[in-house]
Amino acid sequence: MIRGVFKGKALRLPPFRFRKRQLFLVLPLGLLAAAGVFFVRRPVVFVTGEAYTSLYGSGRAFYMTAKASLGAFRRIITVNPPEEADASLVLLAAEGAAEAPFCVIFPYRCRQTASSYSERRPETPVFLLMGRSRETPALPAGVFLVRTDIIDEMTRAGAEAGALAGKEGAVIVIDNNWLRDPERAVFLAALKAAGAEKEPQYFRSPDGAHSCACAVITGPIGNFLDQNQGVPVILFSWLNPGFVSDEVKVIVDDSPWAQLSGLLKAPLPSEAPPQELTLRSTVLRRGGIADFR
Repeated sequence: MIRGVFKGKALRLPPFRFRKRQLFLVLPLGLLAAAGVFFVRRPVVFVTGEAYTSLYGSGRAFYMTAKASLGAFRRIITVNPPEEADASLVLLAAEGAAEAPFCVIFPYRCRQTASSYSERRPETPVFLLMGRSRETPALPAGVFLVRTDIIDEMTRAGAEAGALAGKEGAVIVIDNNWLRDPERAVFLAALKAAGAEKEPQYFRSPDGAHSCACAVITGPIGNFLDQNQGVPVILFSWLNPGFVSDEVKVIVDDSPWAQLSGLLKAPLPSEAPPQELTLRSTVLRRGGIADFR
């Protein structure tokens, strides 16, 4: 109630009521405003590749891209060149996708194209997805290296392997001699924390591996699944879960699509080159794998 001199009486304001008719008018306007902001913001250019998209699954790739786009509230323009495309054609396609993009993301195989793009457009941040590669290529200052957090991967893989193998089960790791001591150490710690008592055994290839209660495969899978049917497998792969057998219980996915959401939310590093980000992989567990079949 507002008191004032108005014919000697206090002025009373009527209570505000939000009517359904007003709601039907406001909601469409709000959605139109949000859509306008979404399309006005500078987009992200995301370079992938036809062969990798086919292996990952086109529907799955679309879902992960749309999820990242909504999370960042920014359009993502995908450039999907064939594998035989020349580097200069990939560069032209990336440049033509957007006039002034928020950033451009390249896979590791396109590192030379990423370098050329950054040299031609130094004002645009360029991200190079290194995956699990340990190399540090010579690149312009505007290119940010994005690496997979292998320590985190092996920690989560150890926990999953311990749960699958149980207390007395034997766990083997097929890694092509790729894992380093710190990564093996965190795997062992997570394995023991999950209740497993036996030490894991490491093999360079699937051919030398023997039967076990659980297998962790970080490299080529070979004929392991055919020769060890029924053995639960934790597979490090981009492969579409719809293509794998029932023995694969967990997929550790560090593909560009799996890391896209985290990348667009991560702050840019401020250190001098090489400028690096480290991102977690996506872990699809037993129930989640079935969702993509």
